[in-house]
Amino acid sequence: MRRRILAAVSVSAVLLTGLAGCSAADAASGADCTAALQPGALSNGVELRGLDAGTPDVRIGGSTDIVNAQRSVLRRAEAGEAGETIRGGEVVTANVTIYDSESGESLAPTQRRFLQAMPQDILPELKKYMASENSDSLVYTDLLMAGLVCSAPGDVLAVAMTAGQAASSQISDRATVMVVEVLDAHDSTARGANRALPWGFPALTEDETGRPGLVLPPQSAPGEQRVATAIVGSGAEVTADDYMIGNVLTVGWNDHRVRENTWDSTLVEIGSESQLADYDFRPALTGQTVGSRVVVLDPNDGDPVVHVVDIIAVG
Repeated sequence: MRRRILAAVSVSAVLLTGLAGCSAADAASGADCTAALQPGALSNGVELRGLDAGTPDVRIGGSTDIVNAQRSVLRRAEAGEAGETIRGGEVVTANVTIYDSESGESLAPTQRRFLQAMPQDILPELKKYMASENSDSLVYTDLLMAGLVCSAPGDVLAVAMTAGQAASSQISDRATVMVVEVLDAHDSTARGANRALPWGFPALTEDETGRPGLVLPPQSAPGEQRVATAIVGSGAEVTADDYMIGNVLTVGWNDHRVRENTWDSTLVEIGSESQLADYDFRPALTGQTVGSRVVVLDPNDGDPVVHVVDIIAVG
């Protein structure tokens, strides 16, 4: 079973149906960036005293009796450190630590997470949901995704949950606080310079959202693996140890049948060379750059297929 990046139980997973391909380019401009979660007594009461290798040292002093989720910026990125504003739809790498709001104790070790910032298109729906009697059914992934909007790499955020939201998240029966160190952000589709594919490769198509398709050539499949880059991303070079997430389109060469298309669902974990996460072609992606679209012709033990892979992020 493929490991999906966005939690299937979250409200936002339903709202995001059909929108997983949204990118920062589709979202609002910086001047119009509107955060879904606002500061409140609990999130404003979090004091960041330091960061040690990604683990925050905090003191929580605000009121724990809150009626909805809150979000405050504990630290802005320093000049020269900040990346571009996250406007919605980007895939974000962040360190997340969850605290009990009353005792101030950490409920779990700090985790590095891949998250998708809530697309601007669905923020109005989220706000309506938050204003309804069902707001306590929102889970922590929904609130993290919403809280990332209008932040930037280098920022540290406090996202507070009500007791009901924490219970729906199966974290606690009391209000909790998530401290989020935003590390970096990437578009959710490949972005970069286009390259012509070599002879023998399928022709690639792309719709207005960046979602790929392909047209297979009228010839026999290659007998050995071949790899070509269709879009050259501007991110870091992928190493063998990098754990990768991305989108994958796999089509049978002979029957033209779609075997997998994660653009229909959400991003998947492709893994590292030592942790393949069900994708045997992962070693072929080492040496590519983050943001690239790569085409892999795979003999697949006599059942040849074509993989079109967008490398979204590594960690």
